[in-house]
Amino acid sequence: MKAAQTALDKVLADTGATVKEIEDATNALENAVDAANSDREAANAKADSAKLTAAGTAQANEPGVQDAIANLTALQNQAATDDANALTQDILDAITALQDAVTDAAGDQQEARLAADNALAQTKPVSHESATQDAMTKLQTLLADDSSTTADIQAATKALSQAVSDDTKVRTAANTAAASEIASAQNSTAANDAAVRDAVQALQDAVKTAASDSPDAVTQDILDRISDLKAAVTAAEQAQETKRSEATAILADDSETQPVTYEQATADAKVALQQVIDNPLATADDLQTAIDQYRDTATATRAVRDDAMTAGADAVTSAQNSDQSGDERVVTAIQNLQQVMATATSDSPDALTADIEAAISAVKQAQVDAAKSRAEAADLATAALQQTGPVTNEADVATARTNLQTLIDDPTSTEQDLKNAMTELATAVTAAKTDRTTTNNEANKAITTATNGDQSAAPAVQTAIQNLKDVMATAASDSPDALTADIATATAAL
Repeated sequence: MKAAQTALDKVLADTGATVKEIEDATNALENAVDAANSDREAANAKADSAKLTAAGTAQANEPGVQDAIANLTALQNQAATDDANALTQDILDAITALQDAVTDAAGDQQEARLAADNALAQTKPVSHESATQDAMTKLQTLLADDSSTTADIQAATKALSQAVSDDTKVRTAANTAAASEIASAQNSTAANDAAVRDAVQALQDAVKTAASDSPDAVTQDILDRISDLKAAVTAAEQAQETKRSEATAILADDSETQPVTYEQATADAKVALQQVIDNPLATADDLQTAIDQYRDTATATRAVRDDAMTAGADAVTSAQNSDQSGDERVVTAIQNLQQVMATATSDSPDALTADIEAAISAVKQAQVDAAKSRAEAADLATAALQQTGPVTNEADVATARTNLQTLIDDPTSTEQDLKNAMTELATAVTAAKTDRTTTNNEANKAITTATNGDQSAAPAVQTAIQNLKDVMATAASDSPDALTADIATATAAL
């Protein structure tokens, strides 16, 4: 159109120009204006279409697209004022710029979305931490909205990356603290405590579960389990010391074991309890178990002692009521048993349950020995009764025999009683035999004298001699009808 205007101006300036030339130049200008108007209208229509198209794209809110739309609109408005700085071609160039802006924005958005997807894929193991979760939700919301701008997506992506970084640092610190706390617990005196072991396992499980990016365990769960472990260790250590003090006091209290303190089972239980007390790793449960075992041992040992004391009392009663109660060995064994029982009652190391049992056995054995010795003595006594001839019926011998027989017949008589009676009988027999021998000697002398005397033929003397011989013979047969006194009487009669 400028060329037509210039041509017309040139013709009009030429004073020699013909009407035809002027008309042709004028028509050319008019045609050029019409053509320019048509081009402008087409350009404006294309511009409006381009703006509408851009506004309908996912890039409509991008600043570059917004600026390109604004620039195109401004050019249209400026061109409508016939401004030489805003021509149809400028509008067409602005349309191209708008289309390029949309294309560029689409590329930028695609890159931003890809970066966002990549960020979303790299949130483990802190995906379920609140800050990361919130950032993920915001970014996912933007990605779900086609109208979200590149800047918004990039900002949300950056916020997510920062949240992941921050949560990862916190997680790493928590894991480090967890490892340290576990090591501390496992190296503490409470390491064997059941609650501590459970707390260690719970913390290890929380760390492991959180590492798998599970919603069931986040950093706070690890921190909570650390707190639980610390509390468990503290409680276990306090319980240990309390129970250790209790066990020490029990061990020092003799009433816990009296009167069986010095029994081997009790002594072994004391050693066992002391070993647990001295073990710094012994838990409160270990100490309580050791206390219970100590007390159970004392109770069981007392029961054995009580049984022994009952058996001892029964043994004493039985022995005192037995046929052997008067035997010196039995009496001594009973006294020893009673002494052992009395000493054992005082919780002395000099009299244990085994000593009571041994003393009971000694009483029983003394009874057996006494019974056997008494039986043997009774057999000897019975034999002695058969060996008193020919003076069995002499008064002292008869009395000694009666005494001995009475003792033989008395089951409560002792071996010594029988021995003493046999000694008395033997003494009586010896004395009677001596007396008998002396009397017989005197009688024989009398017979000899009478036989050799002047009166030997006298009937009375002969009768007296025969009578004396008969009495001596009868006495020699151990008859109660002829005693030493009878011999003496017959001798005197002779």
